[in-house]
Amino acid sequence: MPSLSKKARHRAREPRLDDRAGPRNSLAARTVDRAVSTGTGSRSGLVPQRKSIATASSDSIQLKWTTAGVNNVLAGGGGKHAVDDLNVQGYEVIHFDSYKFTRQFYHGPFNWFKDGSSKPMERNGWHNRSRKEIAISDQRDNGGAASTLVHEVAHANQHYINEQRAKGDLDPAYRDTLAKELDAHIKQEEFNLAANLPPKHPSFRTEGNEIDEDAIARYVQRVYAVGANARAYVDSTPVWNTIETIKPWPWP
Repeated sequence: MPSLSKKARHRAREPRLDDRAGPRNSLAARTVDRAVSTGTGSRSGLVPQRKSIATASSDSIQLKWTTAGVNNVLAGGGGKHAVDDLNVQGYEVIHFDSYKFTRQFYHGPFNWFKDGSSKPMERNGWHNRSRKEIAISDQRDNGGAASTLVHEVAHANQHYINEQRAKGDLDPAYRDTLAKELDAHIKQEEFNLAANLPPKHPSFRTEGNEIDEDAIARYVQRVYAVGANARAYVDSTPVWNTIETIKPWPWP
């Protein structure tokens, strides 16, 4: 029977990024949300692999989001700082078509047994510090892309802050996945509210349309569970195409 290698099991329990996965009503999808934003993929769901890249001219296809459209949303929600931070740190933004794959969960001793059937997934974006990349799917509209960008730039800033603190022999400000995701989700929801965008999850707003940080914390703990509470899984190899790369991100 198939099993996860020791390395794959270890990596599957330590996701590093954010995004959103589908279908939203399945337990697997909710669990896997932790692998999306931020930039996870491959067999353990961590670093997306460019198995097939076909760069197309953005002028020859109908895009769901553009830098101009995203900038309009960012300006309306006070999000220009995301572009400033993105460019100062030297990030490249990858505008890709779609990133679809299936995820098979495993359970039992040594994760020998398949846990149900494989689940279809779709990643909306990711962040990779070592390559200084932030990727955003063209399946998002301008509002969704702006919201994803704010979330991913929050992760970039977390790494920057931790790196600066390390130079002074200080403990990291963001110690683990849960701390990073809580910070990024709150910053994203603050922007969504300011930009008049819907919440990432319905529970993130109170009946008075205020941000519910306790609900965000519960969501993050449920979705981004690591360690003994995380489910082991194996992802299929996705195929995704780069539409364009953006560096620096233009601002009018």
